[in-house]
Order: sequence, then structure tokens, then C-alpha cells
Amino acid sequence: MYEEQLKTEIVANWLNQKLLAEVAEWLRSEQTTAYEHPYGFTVIRIHRNLLSGWQVRVHLWPPKPEQEERQRRNATDEQQVHSHGWHLCSVVLCGALEEVSFRVVDDETSEQGLYLVVSDYATGFSRLRLHRSNVSAYETERSVRSASSGAYIISPSMHHTSMSAEVSWSLSLVATALANDVESTVIAPLSLGPTVLNARRCTEDLTQLYDLLRQA
Repeated sequence: MYEEQLKTEIVANWLNQKLLAEVAEWLRSEQTTAYEHPYGFTVIRIHRNLLSGWQVRVHLWPPKPEQEERQRRNATDEQQVHSHGWHLCSVVLCGALEEVSFRVVDDETSEQGLYLVVSDYATGFSRLRLHRSNVSAYETERSVRSASSGAYIISPSMHHTSMSAEVSWSLSLVATALANDVESTVIAPLSLGPTVLNARRCTEDLTQLYDLLRQA
């Protein structure tokens, strides 16, 4: 446990040292893959191994009203409470994000379930499979992260939501551990059925990305 904590703290310190200008150079010179996440933000995956044992990516967040509209369009607006199967470290480069943590408990009266998530980059879908019925999620902490906040860590199995906190565009630099410690999960309505497919869309946000990079 201590060793894993030390590794994530080293990665968080690495993220804290990165400036927008350096990230802009990566995106100009490195091979990348970009897509719109089902939750309404754009992911730009950097193919080169910049950090041993971790995958580095840039997240581009639209203004909060736009992100909420995309979630409604993608039918993911009721699937926001989720956990990752890996350690994730993130730092906001510009703008601001709202992070909310949750405690998930069994609740016989709830019409929500806990779904396991399998991502398939080859097909462009993430597949949700019902694992446990009748659970509820209760908010435990809420914070707004900005460029002055420094890097933060989201541990495996930590249920949370991540949303734009701005009426303008935001940019974050993210590192995800390649080792999957546990399965990723999503809290979603049982009315969705035993299996749900969420599609990754082609992003239309790269013009906004280049506009932000001109600040570097």
C-alpha cells in the first residue's frame, strides 16, 4: 500500500512540473488519438511512453452547460458516479474542474445498480454490465480544482464525478496507471437493463484545443 502511494505521489509531482507550453509541444509533435468521451469531454491520448508504467493524456473540457448537454445527448447524464480500476493523477492546466466524491451503499429501495465497465478501444465502445442491484451513492466531498490547486490523485474504487466548473473551456493533464488493480464501475439506473453500450464519438473540439494552446 505504501509503495503504491509513493508511486502516485511521484507521478503527481511529475505532473506539477509540466507547463502548458510543454504539453502544447507534445500535442504538436507526438502521435495522438483523440475522441469525445461519453461524459462529454475530449480525450487526447499521447502514444509515446512519457512516464514508465503510466499512460499520459490531455482532457479538454467544454463549458459546463455544453458538457451537460452532451451527456443528455449521449444518454450518460444519469451515469456520472463512477470509479476507475487504476490509479489516476490529474492536474488542471487552465480553467477549473469540479470533483465530487461519493460513498456507495446497498439500498433495497434504490432503483440504481452498480455496473462493471469494460472499455474496448478497437470498437469505440465501453460496455456496462450489471453487477449489483439496489445501491445508492451519497456525496461525501466536493471541491473545485484549478491551475493553482496542484495535482490530485483518484484511487481505484473511489466513486466520484468530474465536471467542468467553468463557462469557458478547461484543460487538464492526466496520467493513468497501466496496471488495473480492480474493475471500473458506474452507478446507473436499473431501467437501462443488464447491459449498456456507451459510444465514443469523433471529437469536434480540436479547434478549441488549438486556441487554448496558443496561450502557451
